[in-house]
Amino acid sequence: MSTQYILLPVQAFHPETELAFVQSPDGRSVMRQGHAPLVLLDKLANTVLIVPVQRLSFHLINLPKAPAAKLKIALEAVLEDVLLDEPSSLALAIAPHSQEKNATWVAAYEKAWMTTILEAFDLAGHKITRIIPQVFPGSDLHIEVQGAEDNPWLIRADKNGVLSSPLQYATHLCTDLNSDDIIYSPAHLVTSVESVFNQQVTIRSLGQSILNSANTEWDLAQFDIKIGGSNPLLRKLKKAIDSFRFDAHWRLARWGLLLLVLSQLIGLNFVAWQEKNRLEAKQLQTTQLLQQTFPQINVVVNPSLQMSRQLDILRQQSAQLASTDFEALLSVTGLILPESIQVSAFHYQDQQLIITGLPSEDFVIQSMQSQAMQYGYELLPQANQWVLKVSQKKNKQALKSSVNAEGQP
Repeated sequence: MSTQYILLPVQAFHPETELAFVQSPDGRSVMRQGHAPLVLLDKLANTVLIVPVQRLSFHLINLPKAPAAKLKIALEAVLEDVLLDEPSSLALAIAPHSQEKNATWVAAYEKAWMTTILEAFDLAGHKITRIIPQVFPGSDLHIEVQGAEDNPWLIRADKNGVLSSPLQYATHLCTDLNSDDIIYSPAHLVTSVESVFNQQVTIRSLGQSILNSANTEWDLAQFDIKIGGSNPLLRKLKKAIDSFRFDAHWRLARWGLLLLVLSQLIGLNFVAWQEKNRLEAKQLQTTQLLQQTFPQINVVVNPSLQMSRQLDILRQQSAQLASTDFEALLSVTGLILPESIQVSAFHYQDQQLIITGLPSEDFVIQSMQSQAMQYGYELLPQANQWVLKVSQKKNKQALKSSVNAEGQP
């Protein structure tokens, strides 16, 4: 799914206002860009709102020590003397990776303005995933010119904060520039910028500028500003997943993960192939053993079952008692059943003895099950009854020994 980055207007927001937008599949390349009113923007894409620098102010403070529920109030108290508006009317956001007792940047913007925008986007059916600043304080110097030809603005951001000014009055913001510093500007403002600063500029479109703004960990949706009903942890998790999926510095990790998955699939398929061959070899061996022992069998469907039936026939002909016969099962029942207990009924079916009327005490049943295992049988519950049958382990051992005995000339 692509992501839609929208630069919010500086002026009061109206749904009919044309908004600058960029659509990108990976946060780096431009798939589609332009200007459109809210009703024409893509509702299926994830939407990231970008707050223009003219709507933001950044303040460097020492983060107050307060619980999360009261941190907003503590921030308002600290910023009360430096904010031009009432702190309660502003939305505040703390810079990422902030720590107590350290100087921290805090962003402030008008709460009512943002609330109106969020309500309009929500009514229009847009899924807002993040709110970020257009620019923010950082260790690197960033100078950019944006706007229309009749009203260009210069934006400067560095470790000291963020400043903006109409271009014609902005020379005082760049008195310390040298020839190595880069000034970004869209193509239609290049001539104006070069005439003001007498310096060559680097052309960057509005779409490229918007995508550059998206490369940040800032999150302006804090405290009173809620988006999509999600919490900050979920938004951070989604951002981390998107970063792993698309960012260039994760490319080797993605290839490594892909190779790991492929190697696991190849290994599992190889093991499955070995197990299949081993199973087929055992089935072939059982079929050969059946046909060698009982040559009269021409069609082999289930060699184990057919061999078991042939052995039962041989036992009956030789008057030998099989471990699955009623007499054998009844004899084992007499050995494991306590003398003080009388059962209600016995029922022999499918080489199993169904017993009705055993006691419900766990220690009695456990004792009987343990003794049955010693004789090679299993005592298992079935509804309100108990089933005594030959254990699978003993059945296999008896089958093998009987085949060896009967197959000898």
